[in-house]
Amino acid sequence: MAAHWAPRPSLEALARGLAENLREELDYEQEARNIVALRAAVARHPGDVRVVIPHHVPELCSSRVLVMQMLDGRTFSDPATAGSMDAGTRKDYATQLMRSLLRQIMIDGTFHADPHPGNIIILRDGRLGLVDFGSVGRLDHELRISLQHVVLAIDRADAGLLVEALLEVVIRPDEIDVPVLKRTLSQFMGTSLQPGVPLDLKVLNELIRILGRFDPAIPPALAGAFRAIAAVHGTLTSLAPGFDIVAEARTFVDAQIGEQLSAGGIKETVQRELMDTLPLLRKLPRHLDQLVSALQEGHQSVNVRLLADRRDREVLTRMLGQTLLTVIAGVLGITGVVLLAFGNSAEVAPGLLFHVIGYNLAGVAAVLMLRVLYLVFNNTGQDASARYSTAR
Repeated sequence: MAAHWAPRPSLEALARGLAENLREELDYEQEARNIVALRAAVARHPGDVRVVIPHHVPELCSSRVLVMQMLDGRTFSDPATAGSMDAGTRKDYATQLMRSLLRQIMIDGTFHADPHPGNIIILRDGRLGLVDFGSVGRLDHELRISLQHVVLAIDRADAGLLVEALLEVVIRPDEIDVPVLKRTLSQFMGTSLQPGVPLDLKVLNELIRILGRFDPAIPPALAGAFRAIAAVHGTLTSLAPGFDIVAEARTFVDAQIGEQLSAGGIKETVQRELMDTLPLLRKLPRHLDQLVSALQEGHQSVNVRLLADRRDREVLTRMLGQTLLTVIAGVLGITGVVLLAFGNSAEVAPGLLFHVIGYNLAGVAAVLMLRVLYLVFNNTGQDASARYSTAR
């Protein structure tokens, strides 16, 4: 069961993603690499011993054959699996599964992208196991940190932080109005994220709907993470009805932020930032020297491209089209009036009178003028409607 708050990609993007996923799922060598990556991610968290990733046998694997460790247990797709548990055990398994997926997405950056009930096994020793690694997603460090900031901003009802985090997560469109987005999110938080108001999937669905008005593009890797959460949401609600995945995500991110603010976390963050910045710092003196030399020699120039923005080209094309229609309509209208006024019912050819041609030209001119008026008022109405819907 897919969650209704998951982002909705375009049909073309959906077809492209399905084709890519199908190729990945049929590539057993890629699946073997996915197993190695997930096992390495789980190994970084020794305390997470209750989630098992089976190992594969490299010497027996090929592009057409994949041999891996057998996991002895029952999948959640079997109704008897959950039916034999009490409510407390179900909730415990749901918590383990959700935390494991959040850890994979927000910390490790390598996650199981298809955690439906048939791919989740309860082993005989009580641990959880994952199978079918044909679809594994990957998030870079910046996306993982931005996702944590999104959850943190929602938890603190901070509109400014939420706008910054969302713009880091999505592919920012050129025409987005950041002040309007911030004001819209502030209004949303004032009504939906007040103390005492329960934070559930309906609230997140409204947040996704508001963000959709500004037409951002979701990166494919992030869309895969949303699909994984949507898939596991269906598993969790069937396993433990009433399980609050939003509250679990908030608890997880709060703990992760606290860990990052510890002495070890700060040291690791500073080291990572220095490693990322060091190449730029090395190049900075040379770039400054080149800039100063170019200024001294008078070789520095600025290249400005007119109409480089798509919106400017669209406006110019629209104005030229309307102007051309207006000119054509005016010429036809004047010609028609001249023929009606001075034709004196003379015949151009046997049976063909000047005033007949004049009426026809006047009619065509009227149609073209109506077309111009329609385009003018329609564009004005669309612009006003867009501003109103964005500001709501």
